[in-house]
Amino acid sequence: MDIRVFNDFKSTPISRGRVYEMKLNDGFAKVTNFNFEKHGFIINYYDMKTSFFTNQDRVGEMDYAMVNTTLFGRFVSRSDETAVAMLPGTGIVHHPSDARNYMYLPSKGYMGLGIAFDRKNFKFIDADLRGPEIIRSVETTYKADTSSPFYLSDDIMMELYALQTILGDPDTIDDVQVSIIVSDMVRRLNDANEVRFSDAPMETDTFPEDIVYNHIMSDLSAASKVDEVCSELGIDKFDISRRFKRTYGKTPYSMQRHQRLLRAGSMLMLGERNMEAVARSIGYATENKFAAAFRKEFGFRPKHFDKEFRNPLARDQNA
Repeated sequence: MDIRVFNDFKSTPISRGRVYEMKLNDGFAKVTNFNFEKHGFIINYYDMKTSFFTNQDRVGEMDYAMVNTTLFGRFVSRSDETAVAMLPGTGIVHHPSDARNYMYLPSKGYMGLGIAFDRKNFKFIDADLRGPEIIRSVETTYKADTSSPFYLSDDIMMELYALQTILGDPDTIDDVQVSIIVSDMVRRLNDANEVRFSDAPMETDTFPEDIVYNHIMSDLSAASKVDEVCSELGIDKFDISRRFKRTYGKTPYSMQRHQRLLRAGSMLMLGERNMEAVARSIGYATENKFAAAFRKEFGFRPKHFDKEFRNPLARDQNA
């Protein structure tokens, strides 16, 4: 295996790309690059445990449109001309360049997926749809290169978490399965009735709400630790709830519940049908409580997921 090491940076080849790792004074940054050139896209999986990081956002010499999405944590990215605050559940569309960005991670941890689409050669699984035309439409709709993060819909977030699961084992990735999900995600972006853009604050310092976020989101199968964290920090839980909602858009309890159920949806999308196992994996004691919470959050019961969600993987299996 060819491993190149210079300074504190290591690049390791994998079956369909490379893993880039950098050790930092207060943690690490890791980017796993997956090349799906046959279908006209590349995926970067970001996993960082640090507070500050610099990078040059570049994926190669081809003509790409990048959709960067946030799965965990928040960061503020600053360059000479722009500043962008990214929260969990938001995305941004832009074109990769050689510009250096300075990224602050107040939550001390960050995970995200960046999907780079070849603007001339992206291919939908559905041959009737022209990839380049829809990518251009997405660029226009989501204000490419304007530093305007937008909120992703729940169905797209479920697809992103499903992708995260699939990419977790690079040696067993099914290219067709990944391409089906990516194609469906682009279709949902293009078909969105209304785009909500984020006005997240640009603070780069770590605040108590970031510490609370890290605690409640690091283990979704565990009971909420908001009271415990507030006690340790010596802060009022009602005050932290107000500040948390201002920064993250939800209260700590509603954020944890929503994220748990999104993760459950990603499991259902990938074919898990043991509802008791799904319920327990996201912290619900019984299947009935999980089913009731899922229906209240998304409007349908888990057992109806494939039909109501219009699961592209289920349709492919039934074809």
